[in-house]
Amino acid sequence: EVGRARERPRLLTGLTPLEVGRARERPRLLTGFTLLELLIVIGIIGILSSVTIVSYSYYNAKARLANTLRFAQNVRSALQDNMVAWWTFDETSGSTSTDNWLNGLNGRVYGAVWTEGIVNNALSFDGIDDYVDGGNAGILDVGTNDFTIELWAKANGGTYGRAIISKGGWSSIGYFISEAYSPSDKYYFGVRDSSGYKSVALNIGPSFEWTHIVGVKSNNHLEAWINGKKIGEYNGTIGSLSNSSQPLFIGKSFNNYYFNGLIDDVQIYNTALSADAIYQLYARGAQKHQPLSLQQ
Repeated sequence: EVGRARERPRLLTGLTPLEVGRARERPRLLTGFTLLELLIVIGIIGILSSVTIVSYSYYNAKARLANTLRFAQNVRSALQDNMVAWWTFDETSGSTSTDNWLNGLNGRVYGAVWTEGIVNNALSFDGIDDYVDGGNAGILDVGTNDFTIELWAKANGGTYGRAIISKGGWSSIGYFISEAYSPSDKYYFGVRDSSGYKSVALNIGPSFEWTHIVGVKSNNHLEAWINGKKIGEYNGTIGSLSNSSQPLFIGKSFNNYYFNGLIDDVQIYNTALSADAIYQLYARGAQKHQPLSLQQ
């Protein structure tokens, strides 16, 4: 009886207090973790997996953009044989806008001032009397040949007839990107030959944010492109656009209707650019100007 009295006291459950304490411990799985610990580990793994997926998506997108920009540079290099003029407007002061291509068609700046642009700097035009005179060199006189005009612009509004670029106009033989007289709030890419004008609506105006604008003439066909997308075309007879007496103006029409806004990176080619080339050149400018995002 004394020996039995020395045994550990047992509760009504038939277990000693030590055995009850052990019974109350959290059950452990075969892994050696409790269920709660295992759930915490699973949650951490899920978070790390999400971070990995997001990081992969980011770097994958970054790699695609890098490839696009490399291709854009290759496209530009391939097209330089067909380039006529390239006004970057990257100067910061003075009265000359340098032609960054071999033909040396430097423009004379009247009143326009330099400001931040799409690619480095741009020119700001007040809509009153600012413009650039690109001269009337024979190479700008396209005749019946194919050509492309490419530029970036941002418009602050204004009345009808204001031209972003013009060598001729609605009533003068040549080519242009300009507001119409009616409707007076829309911009067009157009040409005029001896029989009249032919044009394609750009579906922008009178005000718009930074926009990539391309006008293409191929034989008797016109195309207008906005931010890398074709938005209209014209098919019909197009005669000679020769107008040797008319200078090329940036920021005004031939009959003195002045553009109010910013213009950057104006280029003229003596060929009809392809859809791929147009998009890649748009991608280059959009990437350089951080607030812009590429449109697909």
